[in-house]
Amino acid sequence: MTKLVMAYILGIVSFLMAFGGIFSFLFSVPGLLLAIHSLKIKEKRILIPLGYQGTVGRKKLTAQPYVTTRYLAYIALVLNIFSMAVSLFTTFSLLAFFTVAMR
Repeated sequence: MTKLVMAYILGIVSFLMAFGGIFSFLFSVPGLLLAIHSLKIKEKRILIPLGYQGTVGRKKLTAQPYVTTRYLAYIALVLNIFSMAVSLFTTFSLLAFFTVAMR
């Protein structure tokens, strides 16, 4: 579970730093590796603290939504890949801008 949390943290930090260029790529690579490793952990249900618990007529009704750790790992994987793509695009755009500006 800690790998999954670290993958999210590194993915968000690298996405926020993506407009700075290649430095965010250094955060995305370990985040991607941790997201891949978190796909292999045992799947657990994580309850979302929203939902309904009450009665409808005489029946007791509960609707408690949940997500699984595998679903969260896929989201972390996509987040880190997207962050890598944005950082590479930004790096090449800045490189092209400075190359044109120096001529």
